[in-house]
Amino acid sequence: MGPVLAPSALLALVLMLLVPGSARGEPGQEEPFPGCQEIKTWDGRLDWTPRALTFALGETLSLTCAEGFRPVPESVRCVEKTNRFGWNVTPVCQAEEGSSVPPPWTSPEPGPPLTTPGGSCSRAEWPPSISAVEPYNKETFAIGEWVWVSCRSEQYAGRRSWIACLKKDGHPEWDTSGLQCVEKPRVSKEDLQASASSIRLRWGCSPPGPCPGWTFQGSCRLTRRPHESCKRHGGRRLSTSTQNQTLHCDGLDPSSSYHVIVYGVHAKEGRQLLYEEDILMQDGVPDAPERESLDLSSRVLRWRPPSPCKGAILGYQVNITGRRAYNTTFLEEEQVHVNASRTEFQKEPWRPGTNYTVTVQALTAAGPGQELRWEMETGIAEPFIPPGARALEVHNISASDGTVFLRLEPLPDLHGPIREYQLFVAPHPEPAPNASACPSLQLRPFDPMDNETYAAAVIPASNLTRPMGFVVGDGQDRHGLFNAPLHEGRNYTVLLRVVSRWNQEETSSCVAYDFTMKDAQPDRGEVPLIVISVQLALVLAALLLLLLDLLVTRTPSIL
Repeated sequence: MGPVLAPSALLALVLMLLVPGSARGEPGQEEPFPGCQEIKTWDGRLDWTPRALTFALGETLSLTCAEGFRPVPESVRCVEKTNRFGWNVTPVCQAEEGSSVPPPWTSPEPGPPLTTPGGSCSRAEWPPSISAVEPYNKETFAIGEWVWVSCRSEQYAGRRSWIACLKKDGHPEWDTSGLQCVEKPRVSKEDLQASASSIRLRWGCSPPGPCPGWTFQGSCRLTRRPHESCKRHGGRRLSTSTQNQTLHCDGLDPSSSYHVIVYGVHAKEGRQLLYEEDILMQDGVPDAPERESLDLSSRVLRWRPPSPCKGAILGYQVNITGRRAYNTTFLEEEQVHVNASRTEFQKEPWRPGTNYTVTVQALTAAGPGQELRWEMETGIAEPFIPPGARALEVHNISASDGTVFLRLEPLPDLHGPIREYQLFVAPHPEPAPNASACPSLQLRPFDPMDNETYAAAVIPASNLTRPMGFVVGDGQDRHGLFNAPLHEGRNYTVLLRVVSRWNQEETSSCVAYDFTMKDAQPDRGEVPLIVISVQLALVLAALLLLLLDLLVTRTPSIL
């Protein structure tokens, strides 16, 4: 019969077989540090000092165990083994006299429920912090059974350990003294705030407040940029901190992806992963488009798209504002959205005599960005004359006085400021000038020695602010221009030239009217006013005589 292993040695053998790398090097893995890693054990009752993640060759650790157990051996040393470094022995915690030693691994294979006379323990009685390492198809365990359990990794940190169903005070009860689970700080995506350039991630502990025994590490690592041409801005510096239970990452690039990770480092349980996720940053406000050209003849604006590093360009917003220095009440505003595929804009029409400010802003999901601005002024055009004013209204031709009454109205300054109204008189039989020849006429005063077209008057626009009448041929001299009386029986053409003048540029428009100097004759069937007056007087006289006759005949005679 071969030698029988002591329970502690048997447990050590089981642990060596269960823990990868505890008895031999793990194939395919290289030790990055010329020394030993921390002790790997599932026995939650085992602890050691000093605490570190790596240990130098020859360094010794002092071992301790939970109450009721003692370490075997009491210390371990980091030594060099075949192709690796490791501890000289695998330590275990051995029960002291009077305590039970955990048996070898209990098979998780399904089997009939145990009905040990001493009673049993139920899985429903486990603390909420633990779960079985391997699945068991039974809910109860007999007194004396041991089960490998671990802390629920989603909420707790701790090493795997044995728990046993023991009888205490005559009742079956789970002994979990060898398992220590520490609740992790809670981190959830609901506590994440991400803008275009920063990330804020908060976590909390239970009870609310500081997290005793924990320190924190976190980082935001760039994993993807929105475009291969995007580079980190030279003046932007990434800063990361974990203060007040919050991860702060500032100076991040918009529309980029960052791998966010948070670790909690516990004094006993080491580093624990609390949060890990890829976060896509919000789009930023785009830069201004780049100016390309302005076609002054057609007023076509062209630009180049801004960098896509702050987000995908969804389109462009064109804002147009028109004002006039000579008319403070004038305001033209327009907003146009242009597709992202277009990089030019032409407004139809551009109003004459207007100062325009045009801005172009690229659009991302964050909204409109910085402005590309144009300032330009359109030239004035020929004054606008409404269709209803194309013919002068001529009234009261007086051949005897040599005058004609004209009705004038102020015209709108749609194409430029109206400066003055010029009246010309062209006597016939010379060829009458038409409106097309009007702009070339000179302000020539009246000359009685010839029959050429002359200027009768110049009316400043400031004097014609509402409808008014003007008498052609009234014989008055106005600023060197004589308004000569017209001759009876002659044919005339009166021309009105409307002049617009701005910034040393002058334009004009004209209307004309032909007439003959003779008194107006009554229409056929029309009764002169004097005849009507005489007839009315005769009727009234007859009525008066009839009334007197009636009064006389009704008065009695006195003899």
